Amino acid sequence: MINIEFDERSVFTYSSDTLTVNAWDHRDGKWEGPVIGCIGGIKFADKNQVYHFMEMLEFMLDKLDKEEKQDV
Repeated sequence: MINIEFDERSVFTYSSDTLTVNAWDHRDGKWEGPVIGCIGGIKFADKNQVYHFMEMLEFMLDKLDKEEKQDV
């Protein structure tokens, strides 16, 4: 199992040619300071797997939005 933890310095890039999403960290904060390196990446097997991953992120965002509305 691979665990990658993102913090406020993490930004993401993607390649539709290789079906990958990579995470990079900046030294001083999001978009600030030099990039200190790639901290990990996800390579998908095919387009359907990309859609499935996107769906999981959408489910997560929907739940977070609902929780945020309940807290207000």
